[in-house]
Amino acid sequence: MYNESLKNRFLNIYSDDTAKIYKYSLLQISESEEFYKKDIFDFNYDQLDNAFKSIRSKTMSGVRRNVSPILEYIRWANKNGFVKSKIDITNLFMGDKLKDYVWKHAHINSYIYREEMYVICEQLINPIDRAIIVLAFEGIDGKGHFEMINLKYSDIDFQTGKVHVANEKGDIREIVITYKKSLDILKEAQKQNTYLIGNGEANRSKRTEFELTDTPYIIRKINRPNTSKNNELVSSGFIASKATKFFKGKRDVVTGEFVEIPFVGDCEFLNLQNIFKSGYFDYCMNLENEKGELKTQDYKDICIRFGINPNNIQSYKAQYLDWKKILSERD
Repeated sequence: MYNESLKNRFLNIYSDDTAKIYKYSLLQISESEEFYKKDIFDFNYDQLDNAFKSIRSKTMSGVRRNVSPILEYIRWANKNGFVKSKIDITNLFMGDKLKDYVWKHAHINSYIYREEMYVICEQLINPIDRAIIVLAFEGIDGKGHFEMINLKYSDIDFQTGKVHVANEKGDIREIVITYKKSLDILKEAQKQNTYLIGNGEANRSKRTEFELTDTPYIIRKINRPNTSKNNELVSSGFIASKATKFFKGKRDVVTGEFVEIPFVGDCEFLNLQNIFKSGYFDYCMNLENEKGELKTQDYKDICIRFGINPNNIQSYKAQYLDWKKILSERD
């Protein structure tokens, strides 16, 4: 960390937890400080602008999380007489200016269309792995993936597409999955009896196929000797790992870079949360095409349908509008 002793004086003002977060942000601009041979608080406008862009934050929340501690450090340094110019330019890096520091490549490739979601599913050998992707996209996930983990085959009416979804608080909402392809994938998952490790590409010298537990849930675990009726649910870690190991595509053995999935492209920045948001964006777009314009009540209804706290309407509305803006860049 550049000028470490002074930065530690700044960090000592805060609690250990806050200091740890702030230190991480300050470390993000160390390379820029080394390049310009001076502390970040002596950067001019263009230098600070370039430093923030070099952080490559993938989202607006990431930008705020990284930039805010740095600006706070600059203000502290100015207040304590360390800034040579005595000029405070931190107010120039607020509000809409922060949008400049979202790493466009990552942002554009963090979300997918519905058809791309199905293409990703085609890369997966196990129907259960496909079901995890589909459920997230259709808005069935929840805190700690509770909704997905606890979804039973009997909760789905495969004729009407109606699904009864229970969250961690015991509240139940009814949603409708209107796409037959999604319903077919969920039906296949329920029929799966054995699970192939490593998406069917595991080391052939080891056992690759395992029997699945016979339970009423869509997402089921491997049947092991210690599996009991009191321990028949998959873990949230299992859910998360399925969405990060296989659907992104393989890494090139030489370069280590991700090989793009045909008709989808760069999936390196996808995760289960972004697949969930992709489904939310897809739903918003379809409803907007139907109505011509989405009003506040529409956004509220969509949030409820996806199990999102209605208090977060403005945030999710802003994310959808931002997503629409980047569609042209991606296409």
